[in-house]
Amino acid sequence: MFNFQKFIGNVSAIKKQDEFNDYLKSSFMEIEEYLLNISDEEINKIKFDIEDLLYDLLDNKLIGNKDSKVINAFLILLAEKLIQSSLVGAITIISNYLPNGSIKLRIEAAKQYLKINNIATDYTQRCYVILNLLEEATKLDEYNTNSIKSLLYFYKNALLQFQRVGQAELAKELSHAIVQKREDFEFLQDMVLSDFLDKVTHLNTEDSLALVQQILIDTEYSKKTCTRAQHAVHKEAGFYSEKLNQITNQNFDSIRDVAFKQIKSIGDSPQLYEQLERGEAIISDEALLYKYLVSFGTKHKEKLYSAFDTIATQLKSNTYNLVDWGCGQGLATILLFEYCNERNISLSIKNIILIEPSEIALSRAILHVDILKPKEKINIRAINSDFDCLDIDDLSIDDTSATLHLFSNVLDIENFSLNVEFFKKVSHFIRDKSLFICVSPNRNDKLNNRLDLFYSYFDENFNTTLISSREDSLKNTTRYEKIFEVAFTKPLFEQKKQFQVLQQHSNIDVIGTLRQYADYLVPTLDIDALEQSINRDPEYAIFKIRKIAEIITSKIYDQYEDNGKMISFNDKIRHLSYQKNIFSKDITNYVQTIRTIGNRGVHDATSDMSKLRLDAHLTTMALISFLKELLNKKLIP
Repeated sequence: MFNFQKFIGNVSAIKKQDEFNDYLKSSFMEIEEYLLNISDEEINKIKFDIEDLLYDLLDNKLIGNKDSKVINAFLILLAEKLIQSSLVGAITIISNYLPNGSIKLRIEAAKQYLKINNIATDYTQRCYVILNLLEEATKLDEYNTNSIKSLLYFYKNALLQFQRVGQAELAKELSHAIVQKREDFEFLQDMVLSDFLDKVTHLNTEDSLALVQQILIDTEYSKKTCTRAQHAVHKEAGFYSEKLNQITNQNFDSIRDVAFKQIKSIGDSPQLYEQLERGEAIISDEALLYKYLVSFGTKHKEKLYSAFDTIATQLKSNTYNLVDWGCGQGLATILLFEYCNERNISLSIKNIILIEPSEIALSRAILHVDILKPKEKINIRAINSDFDCLDIDDLSIDDTSATLHLFSNVLDIENFSLNVEFFKKVSHFIRDKSLFICVSPNRNDKLNNRLDLFYSYFDENFNTTLISSREDSLKNTTRYEKIFEVAFTKPLFEQKKQFQVLQQHSNIDVIGTLRQYADYLVPTLDIDALEQSINRDPEYAIFKIRKIAEIITSKIYDQYEDNGKMISFNDKIRHLSYQKNIFSKDITNYVQTIRTIGNRGVHDATSDMSKLRLDAHLTTMALISFLKELLNKKLIP
């Protein structure tokens, strides 16, 4: 369980922005998971703690106007919670440090309704300005939910003030003012708000507040309930299948054309698009399958074709097993087939795994892939599950070919946990080489940070080559992209050398000795938590030790070179060891031991708990030796 109070205490002790940046990188997954899943009621219990945290950030100069992406992501998380809390002072301060985007607009809207001078007139007079800000935020977000919640917080705040002064008629004036603007703002035409506005003009203040609260509960973020089918999903048959099989020139555009005609025949209502929730909804209605393909299909194609351009050489020269994560209707897979066909690339695929929580979307994906796949025999396996419930045993492939992973418009979605358990599921495929295509819309630093965290995990734990990292806009869509190759790594050090490290420390209190170096470890590495995890969760202990070793190495590297953000951990070690002769042989051995054991590629799928515990002890001892040698050489203060 994430300890928010301990997190605040750790942050308050940090005095340098680069240290704060490193601390956030090491713990962002836990922070995000905690803040995303707490309710309005829980927020009210900690809202003053959040406010105090913000003041600590300011007092210690840990935030500024040119913050890193991970700091921006954290500020966006905080801002979302401050909107829920209605703390006007903290909201006013954080607005000065947020990056431009939808959350900044919604914070500005909150300032409008929280800084009130005249209750009788200000809410109604400022209504149009607030609606304008929320409309612009909706356009940047590409969906309505956040602006809907902001409007409801505005209305709730106003009603509470009207109730406090005993002027119920002001509530009627405000609701009528919003209703009159209904046709001027697209987000007000959302089904949720449309229904709300129809009802609220006829309710008293108390009932209106109850309705607002119920809608806020209904729209409150919560991680989706574990979704996993207990039966096999088969290829779709019936009307749509017959239509596709009648097409002479079967390709993505002709399939999309069938969807376009079908959606027109059944009625293309605005509500269909809203139900897609910017493409994040788990689809259970066939009409939404058509609407998704028509609404988002060309954007997928534009992003993916540009991504495939960066790996055309690899596609020509390797045989792959393909995994389409959150495949939906299989668009990423069929667009890969079409891309290769258009460019005369002879794509060799042995196995395809399609992973998707929507049963009807997965059934359609099997159909699409079966129609457009290359002619040679390809085994297709469909897994009807969300990522949190995914069983690692389902991911086994009896083939040693390289793996091509497709993450199209998936990693930026917050309804699954981006944690070590998920990373282990993905890493399960890494036997030789794996190629990762990760593309999403570029909406804000908080969502982009999920792609950065995903890439960083592999960069930190495997031999990883970054092929492309782009965040520029294409003609018809924005994009945030990480494309990289991951190689399985054999241990770099003999077991004999590893046991030499163990023998050197066999008679010492390892955790007690490590505490002597707390100034270099805390808060990035929580020593108490490390002591517990060495036996309970040794993989996590290894992961955190490797992270702190990388942070320390990077700080030393940055004293000599200015390209640290572009260089891998291993390359920094080599540069400091062999080109600069700054790291001695002993220092190099200790840090490479940490890096190598920390590399997930060293651990095969059969690693038992006793072996992992031994590795956790070894990396802890290597960290002690690493720090001791750095201090002796005066490489750290």
